[in-house]
Amino acid sequence: MPPASALGSVVGGSTQKAGSKPTDTWSVLARALMEPKAVAVALLLAVAAVAFLRGYRWLRRPVLLVSLGYLGFYLGGCLCPLGAIQNLALPETTMNQKVTFLVTLGVPLLTALFFGRLYCGWICPAGALQELVHYRKSALVVPPRLDRWLKLLKYPLLVVLVAAVRVAGEPIFDGMDPFKVAFDRGGEGLLLVALVVILGLSVFVYRPWCRYVCPMAVVFGLASRLSLVRLVPSASCAACKLCIKQCGSQSITVDRETRSLKVDRAECLSCGSCVKACRKSALHVARASLPSYLTSVVRSAPIGSGLFMSYLERGMRFGHTTDGNGKAFPFPCREYPRRRSRASRSR
Repeated sequence: MPPASALGSVVGGSTQKAGSKPTDTWSVLARALMEPKAVAVALLLAVAAVAFLRGYRWLRRPVLLVSLGYLGFYLGGCLCPLGAIQNLALPETTMNQKVTFLVTLGVPLLTALFFGRLYCGWICPAGALQELVHYRKSALVVPPRLDRWLKLLKYPLLVVLVAAVRVAGEPIFDGMDPFKVAFDRGGEGLLLVALVVILGLSVFVYRPWCRYVCPMAVVFGLASRLSLVRLVPSASCAACKLCIKQCGSQSITVDRETRSLKVDRAECLSCGSCVKACRKSALHVARASLPSYLTSVVRSAPIGSGLFMSYLERGMRFGHTTDGNGKAFPFPCREYPRRRSRASRSR
């Protein structure tokens, strides 16, 4: 397996070999923004965000089918969970790889900071394929305690994946994504067996790969804890548990002390099924209040600071990336826009 610095772009289609002359930053960024996957993901996320905010839940199934057909079977899957985490963990990658990867991953990640796991619930081709074979009438409800323990599995799996790639210094998990067998229509026997097992479980268990295994679910889940728009139960909630029965990801529980609903934003797929099921409209999509948002930021600060320090440790800052020769390459940054005054906003 050649080193990552000699490989072409894993996420996009552009290539940059080791020893080549560094490319202008803006042209690389422009090419990354015009990649078919990046454009398709951005457009589908825009449709999903509008539908989620406006309550057009019926659009979710068509969006999933379009994503499955175009991103999945036509483009070969996007984002590949194992490939995405590998690219993030590799110590040496070309500038083209970094910029293209950051653009392709950054759009869903930024969306998660505003709307939660919208990519997982509305766009992801792997999730769409599992949901396509899921038969709701024969669905099994995983016992809550077992479900909580199984959902913790993806966190050590992510740590093992990142550590193995860091030690090996190359994408050792390339070609090991079981969904690539379906999207590329070819693969080894063990991957085919893994895909059959996952899809077989998906018939009875709602999205088992997304809930218990997918490493990208950890990344998007941590970002979703800081989501600005979230599901909020109102005082009219009668604790009838219709939303709990409708939630396939089992991310809604009832607090034993206050008897109020609790939504686990790290596991919620922002599908809106619970909102549709509620007969009293007690669940609604709303912007988080300032105290609750600050509480989420404080709780996520240790995790975020640890990830940030790890990012700095391997020398891949947003301000200084490296090209194929290992030289520092300045990445353009723009200042945040100034806040508008109250007088100008009221006009």
